[in-house]
Amino acid sequence: MRAAPNERMHSTHARTHARTHARTHAACQTVRLVLVVLVLLLSAPGCRPHPDDEVPPRDPPVQQDEYGTAPAIVVHFEEPDLRGTHRMPHFVNLLVTNTTRETLNVSLTLVGFGLDQRRSNRSYGSYVLRGGEQRTIPIAAARFPLRSHSAPATIFAEGRVTVNGQRLSVTSERLTAAFDHALSTVTFHGIGNAYRDLRHPRDPRLERRRLHSLAAELLDVAGDVWVTDRYVPVDRLPPNGAGGGTIRYSGGSDTNEPWPASMPDPSATHSYDIPPPGPNRARLCGSWLAKFVDSGFGEDHLTSKDWNIEPARFASAQVWSVDTAEVIFAGHLNSLGCTPFVQLAETGSYLLTVFTTLRSGESKIDIESVPSTGGAASYTSTSNAFVKTSANTSPLNLHFHLSHLPLAYANTAAVMGLALVTPDNGFPAAPNTTTVTLYDDCCQADGQCYYACAGAGTIKFGRSNKKLLTGQYIMTTDYKYTIGHELGHVIHGFGSGVFYRDYGAWKTDGAPPECGCEHITSSNQLHCLQSRETTTTAHVEAFAHFYASKLMNHASGSGCTFVYYKDVHFLGTTLPPPVATDCTYPVRWLESECLANGRGVQWDWNNFLWSIHTAPPAQRTSLDDLFAIYRQGCGGTKCAHSVTDSMAWPTFDGAALAHYGQFDNRYLKVGESATTYGVNH
Repeated sequence: MRAAPNERMHSTHARTHARTHARTHAACQTVRLVLVVLVLLLSAPGCRPHPDDEVPPRDPPVQQDEYGTAPAIVVHFEEPDLRGTHRMPHFVNLLVTNTTRETLNVSLTLVGFGLDQRRSNRSYGSYVLRGGEQRTIPIAAARFPLRSHSAPATIFAEGRVTVNGQRLSVTSERLTAAFDHALSTVTFHGIGNAYRDLRHPRDPRLERRRLHSLAAELLDVAGDVWVTDRYVPVDRLPPNGAGGGTIRYSGGSDTNEPWPASMPDPSATHSYDIPPPGPNRARLCGSWLAKFVDSGFGEDHLTSKDWNIEPARFASAQVWSVDTAEVIFAGHLNSLGCTPFVQLAETGSYLLTVFTTLRSGESKIDIESVPSTGGAASYTSTSNAFVKTSANTSPLNLHFHLSHLPLAYANTAAVMGLALVTPDNGFPAAPNTTTVTLYDDCCQADGQCYYACAGAGTIKFGRSNKKLLTGQYIMTTDYKYTIGHELGHVIHGFGSGVFYRDYGAWKTDGAPPECGCEHITSSNQLHCLQSRETTTTAHVEAFAHFYASKLMNHASGSGCTFVYYKDVHFLGTTLPPPVATDCTYPVRWLESECLANGRGVQWDWNNFLWSIHTAPPAQRTSLDDLFAIYRQGCGGTKCAHSVTDSMAWPTFDGAALAHYGQFDNRYLKVGESATTYGVNH
């Protein structure tokens, strides 16, 4: 229905006044605005097909998010799953792509993990790439920073560049490689370091023999390490273990298999507190090595632009004695990624295996993979061997970098573990399972190809929808805000059900360019941080943004950074992704640029939800409160994505009033923040 002339005049006047007010306020906050938008970020929407091509949603519906922006530079090995033995000299091609229109100077570093838990870097020079240029750079295997003669070492290529004053660090897929002792051949083991058939429910002895074979391979440590400006044999370097040499770390490997049938189910509870008395006690701790494009923009968690060493929180794990075939521990690691203190022998060899299935209380998160060629899903485990060479009287703390795990797994597990340890995380008190499936191509939902999808207790991550000149794609798990965003949709479903959404209102209801997505050139224009949508639609996406922001920022802190992955147009300038925004700042985009009743903007609602959630205790809306309000707005039951399940402002306000009462400070805070952030329309 069109507004009456007086209403249109009033609306135009209000828009003009709001825009003038916002720009005046902006002029007084120049420094603040630089921090608001120039601290770049990457969100986690995902990939949604054009509405005309959509399949009617099932019950429960799948939340398909559009996704696709590549970082400024992309680094790929031409053959990431390279396998086989090759005579030296041998070269592998590294493809470096500048996805921007600007000329960039890219510095390359080769990174190696392995050989007694060591990390070694070796510079590979700087390269000038014109806008859109792709460069093929041959990498000599002889220059790998680790040249292992035993268990394969992991090799990455890392590219660094400065864009818009911000340093960006990206990494390639990993190669796993080992050399013969004469350095006459190099053997590559592909993306899966080893695909071992460990599951033998009818013959656990055979299974244990294969585990013993794996341990024997990993316990052999020989090779060369690049140190400053030369290669040094690893046996000439000081031990990299613990306890003054009592422990010697050895090799690592990853395996794509189900949990071995002969091993105890890791569901028992354990005491993780004070170690029991007695000698030869040790606690084993694992850490994921995660790396994200959208780190280091002012957030509080996973902040490194380089590698983030993140505890393997709540991961399934087992400790196995190579000498006796005894399972020393089987269970889940604690919130620090550690086993309880376990009893070891004075001397002996052991194998620590960590699986990508996480459990905390009643919540379980399974991270599995499905290859593009099809087949059954499987977990990935990563095994690390170590040797105890002498007795210890004081308890030891042993730390293992789980460096052989493919990056998609490590990144996903790091964010999921962070979610499980975050206070007020929205996971139900009743038993619940979230299944995360990783694809090396696109993920499948409703018989179609998508890229980042969330449904009832399920998340699917695949490649992005942005095809590069190389013919390759960026993985959606390169972005921690994407992972958090998709988990936010699942948590929303757990807590209240997801209400109705219908994207693209800005295309049909006369929204001005400031409230559309036509400024976006790096990705699709289906919807964006600034697009004017139906309020309910903006609210759904804003909740997922808010949940990702909640994971990456301290709720008790004074700041909040949300990184968006598409272009953002602000103060006459279009900023390319990733764009970091300040989620405490009252942008009031709807009011300042395109005021209309029954409409909302994701940016405004994200910041509003952060405001009411992080208010002082007497005013704070917890996730439980928020979900109760949502259910109240959907008639007192879980929302079911019906067109009647609207969460526009009048519905949300009325539900909050019913939940809190008129004079409750929490309800008063909802009204105050709605005015501050401009969502009460």
